[in-house]
Amino acid sequence: MLHKIPVDRKLIEELYLNGKINDEARQYSLDTLNPRNEWLLWLSRLLMFIGTTLILAGIIYFFSFNWDQITSVAKLLIVESMILVTIVCAFIFSLKEVKGQLFLFAASLFVGLFFVVLGQVYTSDSPVFLLFLYWSILIIGWTLISNFSPQWFLLIFLVNIFLITWWNQWVSPSNDIEFMIYTFLMIFNGLILSLREYFASDEKMKWLRFRWIRILLTFLILPIMLIPILTLITSVTEATFSVILSAVLGIFGHIIFYYVYRYKFKDLLVLVTLAFSACIVIQVFGFEFFGNLIGGTDGILFAIMGIVALLTFSFAIIVLRKIDKGMESSNV
Repeated sequence: MLHKIPVDRKLIEELYLNGKINDEARQYSLDTLNPRNEWLLWLSRLLMFIGTTLILAGIIYFFSFNWDQITSVAKLLIVESMILVTIVCAFIFSLKEVKGQLFLFAASLFVGLFFVVLGQVYTSDSPVFLLFLYWSILIIGWTLISNFSPQWFLLIFLVNIFLITWWNQWVSPSNDIEFMIYTFLMIFNGLILSLREYFASDEKMKWLRFRWIRILLTFLILPIMLIPILTLITSVTEATFSVILSAVLGIFGHIIFYYVYRYKFKDLLVLVTLAFSACIVIQVFGFEFFGNLIGGTDGILFAIMGIVALLTFSFAIIVLRKIDKGMESSNV
């Protein structure tokens, strides 16, 4: 039964304070729980990523500065050479190593640079969304074999940009369906987050377990769900079907987020972000409601909204503290 009890720093400190373990055992347990070499490995990878970013920025800046002096054919050959070199380096260092993954990530960025250069050399009227579409398609294979979270975030970013530009440039939606893009973005990004939570438990995909991946995806999805809700509140009499549909999906999305990260995966930071989003909705609703109720008396309106803000955020803090205590008692 003992092997089923989750161990964290709090449990170790309680055992030490109650005299169950001595100072040596405490230090050994803490070193086992959070090995120092893991921090050094994390720092090494962070510095490597920053160094790679600076090198890429330097390369791009160098060619941008001397761009006018380079012939069109040379421009394309240079970018193609950079793609080839980074792919070869990724193969040499292996995708099981961070170095190889960074080289593959660099190659993916150079693919986008190639399309930009191609568009400058051979001027065409092709819509912008095709750039992001082709870029995404060409790096899908690399992304699937990379096991590298920045590579996946690059692909997710490109697909989101493609959907937005495709919707605005190709579909050119009327007012009735304009907000349907938020529905598509919610479905796509929600699916990505769901797949992350599902595969994070797989031993072969340990790289998905980093908490910051969940947090970044949450920060991406919540604004997409929030904007239609606020739009519906501020223009309820003029709301179109697409606004209403996207707002309803946004509300359901908030409810699903609360249930999943309150009871299933239990992540307080996600719940804090969700509570902040809910507070914004309440504030905007209160502003619209009381603004229509009392008319143009701004002083009274701002006083009421100050009280509403105080009550709303105080209630959110109380609820979050209660949830936090519940998580602590269950050693989450």
